[in-house]
Order: sequence, then structure tokens, then C-alpha cells
Amino acid sequence: MIVLPTEALEEYIENPLVKRLYLTDVGFFPMAKHHARIRKEGIEEYILLYCVEGCGHIWVKEKEYCLEKNQAFCIPSGQPHRYCACENDPWSVLWVHFKGTDTAFYPLEECKVVLPPPAEENRMLFLFGLLFSALEDDYSLGNFVYISQVLSLALAELYQRNYSPSNNGLSILPMLSAI
Repeated sequence: MIVLPTEALEEYIENPLVKRLYLTDVGFFPMAKHHARIRKEGIEEYILLYCVEGCGHIWVKEKEYCLEKNQAFCIPSGQPHRYCACENDPWSVLWVHFKGTDTAFYPLEECKVVLPPPAEENRMLFLFGLLFSALEDDYSLGNFVYISQVLSLALAELYQRNYSPSNNGLSILPMLSAI
């Protein structure tokens, strides 16, 4: 779990490339038995949860959602909520708290379970890995810009990209290898 120090954020928050999307906390809880959280008031940030394995439950707006392997869910900013790992099959969950001016361009208020296509499931692991890697370095402007772009790509993968059976990104590989 990484929680960014307030002073690190304050230094770069007004940069046009950072303020669009920036994370405040990020983490991974493997096989998180007894993992639960209740926030009666919600929090300022959006919370993106990505289930790597197992399952958990999320309650938002008095509705329950089940989050299973390779599914994501975004809890809206300011929304009272609670979530917990399943007792018999606890989730391994990646999560990120984030804010920014570009949150308006994603359907983050819809409260729905999002399932990336099976061919793309490892991409979310890869993108979270990039976030962790950048945060292990330093809290420079360059890293904050990079983190903003990676977070934007993760949201685009989940909410904006149009998929079709022939549009899995692999069809271009034979052409690239010929170059």
C-alpha cells in the first residue's frame, strides 16, 4: 500500500498534465481474508477496485455488487459505501484512489461491474505494475506526469476502448515483425 504524502501532491497538483488524473493511494491486498471497509460519508477520491482472484462484495447506493476475478468496479467520489472480501474465497484486490479534472470523461458514476475481455486481463496487472514501479522511484514532476498517463490508460482500457474479436492488438504483430 502506498499513500502519497500531501506535500508531494501539493507541489505538482496544478500542473496541467497531473491535475487531469492523479492518484492519492494505491495498493494490493493478496488473499485479503477479513478485508472490509465501511465509509458512511464516502471519500473525496474515486476508488477503483480490480479483483485479481477470489471475490468480494461492494455496496453503493444501497445496491450490492459482486466483484469476481478479472472484474473492476469504481466507487464514485463522495458516495457512502462498504466492501468486503468473501469469507470462503477472499479476493486479491488491486485498488487505487484518484481524483482529477478528467474524471468527468469516464462513466465513473454508473456503479457497474466492468469486465475487460479475457485477452486483456493481464493488461490491468501490467498497468498497476507500472504505477507501483513509478512510485518506488521518486516523487518528481516527471513521475507524477507518468502516473497520470498510466492511470488514464487504465481507465480508458476499462471504460472507453471498443473491443471486437479482431481488435485484440495481436493482428498488427506479424506486420511489425516484418519491419
